[in-house]
Amino acid sequence: MKFERSTCHPCHYHILIFIIFQLLRGNESQAFPGYSINVSSHVTVQRGLCVYIPCSFTVPTTETLTGNAVGIWYKWRNTPVASNNRRFSSNGRFFLIGDVQRGDCSLYIENPLYEDQGSYYFRVEDNIRFNYQKIMPFIEVTGLTDKPDISPMRSWLDGEEVTLSCTSPGTCRGITPKIIWKGNTKDLEGENYVINHTNGTKTHFSNITFTANKAQNNSILSCTVQLEGILTTKQEITIGIGYPPGPPEIHCSIISENSDERSNKDCAMDANNTIHSLEGSRLSLSCSADSIPESSLVWKYFNETKAHKLIFDKLSLANDGLYTCQATNIHGTSNTSVTIKIRYPPRPPKVKCFIIIKHSNNNKECAMDANNTIYIPEGSGLSLSCSADSVPESSMVWKSSNETKTLSTTDKLILHNLSLTNEGLYTCHATNLHGTSNISVAFKITYGPKIANGTISSCWKVQNQLVCNCLFESFPCSDLQWKINGVPVNISNHRNNNVSIFTETSNSVTNSTLTLKVNMEESQHIQCVASNQHGELVQVLLIEIASSMFPAASIYIGCFVILLIVIGALILLVVYKKRQNIQQKESSRQTHVSVTDPIYGNAEMFSNGSTEVGQIPQKDQPPPQEMLSEVNDDDDVQYMSVDFSKLKPKVATEEQETEYAAIKQTN
Repeated sequence: MKFERSTCHPCHYHILIFIIFQLLRGNESQAFPGYSINVSSHVTVQRGLCVYIPCSFTVPTTETLTGNAVGIWYKWRNTPVASNNRRFSSNGRFFLIGDVQRGDCSLYIENPLYEDQGSYYFRVEDNIRFNYQKIMPFIEVTGLTDKPDISPMRSWLDGEEVTLSCTSPGTCRGITPKIIWKGNTKDLEGENYVINHTNGTKTHFSNITFTANKAQNNSILSCTVQLEGILTTKQEITIGIGYPPGPPEIHCSIISENSDERSNKDCAMDANNTIHSLEGSRLSLSCSADSIPESSLVWKYFNETKAHKLIFDKLSLANDGLYTCQATNIHGTSNTSVTIKIRYPPRPPKVKCFIIIKHSNNNKECAMDANNTIYIPEGSGLSLSCSADSVPESSMVWKSSNETKTLSTTDKLILHNLSLTNEGLYTCHATNLHGTSNISVAFKITYGPKIANGTISSCWKVQNQLVCNCLFESFPCSDLQWKINGVPVNISNHRNNNVSIFTETSNSVTNSTLTLKVNMEESQHIQCVASNQHGELVQVLLIEIASSMFPAASIYIGCFVILLIVIGALILLVVYKKRQNIQQKESSRQTHVSVTDPIYGNAEMFSNGSTEVGQIPQKDQPPPQEMLSEVNDDDDVQYMSVDFSKLKPKVATEEQETEYAAIKQTN
């Protein structure tokens, strides 16, 4: 390489002589009028290429060039290099291509050597002979620097058919270059073409065709042109294969508490592109897409558009939904959607209540008050349904009030024929892998008035007063009405000269006492009536008092004793038989007799229907009127009678007398 560069420059003294010679010839045109030449004074040509040097000359008007005119180009020191006459030698690289007769001295140089560098002048020979040395073009020979031209220079779309052309530098007449393609393509065999121009020059180029593939993006493609000998020149380009964005890839990570990205953990997506994340977590969501040129990335959700990275400081149900990453470049658009599904422990359960209606599929919905208490008629069936909002879905369990007994392992609890023993708390537990929640409901059984278990309503006499006690239980509390001889007495605590009433209620049991001044010569008819929306209970206390019985009680007794003694054994036998009959009758009526009392109580219990006797319930407040269900029970009526006419006379003592009355319950 050093040797070539040393030979491409003329010796310094040659240049100096050329400059002095040009200065000495400065007045040539004045010395030889009519002779002139028009040509470039300095021409550069590259090794292996060619150059066309336009040139024209004139002769005096008195002279006319003929068809035999000869033009010769000489290298300085009178060495001919090109001529239109074969008499003159040519170096095979310089060619006189102009029409000398027309004053055209154009010179064509092809594939020059470094030794061809120097000054040249033109000479014409005809009927005249003249050297044109006013302008002596200096031919400079340089190394090959021009490169092939690859076109078109642009990017292509993945899958697009591409045709590239490589054009050899120069348009030389006698040089046929060899064009070679190299690169990351399957087909590198180009097709060579030649374009012939009218001036005799030629353009050589080669085409290759291939299908663009994104794997070729940023790969190098070269075109090498091999000229005469070992001269080569090469052009390289970087192939740009563009393609639209593919489906964006979603990146999800759970942000650590210390906000150190290195501590973040990737969160997983299922096959449906769903991210399950716990409520309250911190989440980072980003996306990327493979494309050329690079795509712009945005997130679209809930009619909003935001940058390609989303940060959720505290996930809540408001963040639950579909998020779409959209990637866009000049070649197209693509998107990928992901669903964020918030997981959370069960919310406080909700309970629905239905009263089961026998022989019907349409159960009646029942209500609960603010304290989650359900009021249900005795004997009814009940269906409870429990639900809790949670993700994932919760499992449901019903337990009794003491939490020791599991009543149901589903969301439903069904109870039939409810009674007072079913009262209490029932708890629904909702559980998933994130937590537990529960709700408790209370049952309160409603029922009509009935005789309280282990109690008896009765009347008894204290001196000239009749005292009656009425006992019953019900929920809600019943209205109480006392009736004397069919006339109602105010239910409220009442006192006057003849009647006093005192009523109290405790734990659903009502105890009312009626005190009445009586005239022994009159009969009294006492009723205790209790009622609520579930039924009515009537207890009838019938007191029959003979008008002459109490004033002559001792006389009747003495008479009976005397008659018994006089009549003798016969009367004793008759009395004995009567007593047997009375005892049999009393035994059939289940009579409780005290032989020490002056008055014998006879009681028979009758009922127009079955009477349930249960434990006394705990004290509670009645429910609102609108929340109680109706129960169609027959009215219960209890009757009591005391018959003084069948009493056996007996001498009364001066002690305080107490009369007892037993309840008689009849249909």
